[in-house]
Amino acid sequence: MGWWRIENGHDLVIGDSVVDSLTLALRDLAEARRARGDAPPTLPALLAAIADALRRKTAMWCGPEEDTPFAGLRARVEHDDDNDGVDMVEVVDEDVIQDPVRDPEVADRMLEAFEDIALIYEDEAERRPRRRELLAVVEFTLSDAPDEFLAIAEGTRVLALNVVAPGSAAPGTASAR
Repeated sequence: MGWWRIENGHDLVIGDSVVDSLTLALRDLAEARRARGDAPPTLPALLAAIADALRRKTAMWCGPEEDTPFAGLRARVEHDDDNDGVDMVEVVDEDVIQDPVRDPEVADRMLEAFEDIALIYEDEAERRPRRRELLAVVEFTLSDAPDEFLAIAEGTRVLALNVVAPGSAAPGTASAR
C-alpha cells in the first residue's frame, strides 16, 4: 500500500487504497446504470454529488477547521481533440437548484465512497482525510480515463478539481461533453 504527497510536498497525502476504493465505487455505479440501459453519470452530476457529500459530512470526515462554505466545485478538463485543449466544468449551487445535474443515485454512491475513504484514512493514516485530499482522490481517479465511469467524451481527462468560493461562480458553465 503506497501513499504519496500532493500539493508541493505539503502534509496532504492520498494512497492507493483510497484511489482503489473510489475507482471501484465509480465503476460499480457506471456498470449498474449500463446494465439497466441507463447512461453513466455526467461530470456535472458527479460534481454536484461530491459537493453535496462534502457539505453533509465534512465536519465528520475532515474536522470543523475544514468546514468552510463553498458555492460548488470546478473541474478543469482537457480534451484530446481540442486546439486549446482545456475547458472548465463548474457546478455551483444555482445549477443544482435548477436541477439538471441532481442525481440521487450518484449522490448516495459518493457519500458511501467518501465514508469508506474516511475509514481508510483513519485506519492507515490515523487521522481524518482533509477536504483537499478527498478532492485529490477524485481528481486522480478521473485524470486518466473518466469515460470508463462517466458519460464523457473519450480522450477527456480531469486536470484539476477545486471548490468554488462563494460569489466567484461563473454562470452557465455546468456543461460537459
